[in-house]
Amino acid sequence: MSEAAATTAKFLPHSALVKQGGLPRCGSDVDFVHPITGELNANLCRPRGDFAEDSTVFIFVSHRWLQPARGPSGHPDDPAGSKYTLLLAAIASLATASITPSGLDVAVWIDFCCIDQDAAPASELASLGDLIAGCDCILTVVVDEGHAVWEYPIRWRSYFTEYLAPGWVDYWDRAWCRVEALLAATRPATHCIERARLFRGALASTVKLGRRPHMLYGSKEMANSKTPLFLPPLLHKHLDEFSPDKGSLTVYSDRPIIERLAEEARQASVASQLRPGWRQHPEAADAEAMFTGEGEGRGVRVYADGDVYTGDFLDEKRHGLGKYVETTGNCYVGRYVLDQMETAAGETAVCTYANGNVYEGEFQQSERHGNGRYTLADGDCYEGSWAHNRKHGHGVYTAASTGVVQVGEWHENTLL
Repeated sequence: MSEAAATTAKFLPHSALVKQGGLPRCGSDVDFVHPITGELNANLCRPRGDFAEDSTVFIFVSHRWLQPARGPSGHPDDPAGSKYTLLLAAIASLATASITPSGLDVAVWIDFCCIDQDAAPASELASLGDLIAGCDCILTVVVDEGHAVWEYPIRWRSYFTEYLAPGWVDYWDRAWCRVEALLAATRPATHCIERARLFRGALASTVKLGRRPHMLYGSKEMANSKTPLFLPPLLHKHLDEFSPDKGSLTVYSDRPIIERLAEEARQASVASQLRPGWRQHPEAADAEAMFTGEGEGRGVRVYADGDVYTGDFLDEKRHGLGKYVETTGNCYVGRYVLDQMETAAGETAVCTYANGNVYEGEFQQSERHGNGRYTLADGDCYEGSWAHNRKHGHGVYTAASTGVVQVGEWHENTLL
């Protein structure tokens, strides 16, 4: 984070957010009363320097206001406090899944809560890139009263277009939302190795790569007790579709700031390791050990969708031992055979999923197949036989919360 941004950036402590019972407004007008809600300025945010860097996760909240308006009458939440409820649930789900382990403090940045709403908020956002660079991740919460009428796809092809909440569609229409997502994708994470040690699961694997994950948490995830979805970065083909320059604005005079921030992000992308292509293997000791870029040997490949593979190649395919990190946060470490996850006899691989679940065992044709141990983020564990990603054959399931143990023969995830 730049010195100027570090001096002015303020974050809202999670404890203060919980105690407040709603989103607290930040403003310099001592006589302010919100014309719709009757709320006063709370000013609960604190300078970043007040937080312990080695025990705090910094979360940037990127969102579309539910009651947008020019001037002081706008509000990010609805009268029921739906966004506030979702935000607390998202933070709690990360802790429940041990993605942010217990003992970590949480500091959130929300525009309404952390920049002076009575001055010129857009002018403070001119240093938005530096602000986001100092955050570990960004989080978008989506209020979706009709979440029960649509379903997830069987296999995600695009979180941007297949997540069908109307609020998500509206989010991607907005220029400010697009530029925040772009800056999060392109501004490199600092002290990534040290920061990654604080976290688990998808947050740890993406931060370790020098990335800042974008998480999505909506009413559907809360209703189904799921952790946030981890999105691919707004780069390459996604950026073509959701360019900040083409997004809509409530205040048209913000357009020059949007254009400057978007160009700043694009320049950072060109200079970064995020661009697709081949890289030298980080453990290459000499010229002979370096990846040749011809698809054979040890190397690193960044794919067009942002996924990263580090390891052995043959004919430009993943072949041999390696590590594959998806933009969604899933991370596989083990053996590949011609692009397929495939363990050899007596060999195991480890797959850490974005939701904090971990599988250690045998793979065949990129599926959990053979013997393996699957540990859920809540501590529940199944150890035994698998077939085509399902519990199948003899196995033992242990419920962490109750200690109940189920032993026997399983058929496609069902105990007989």
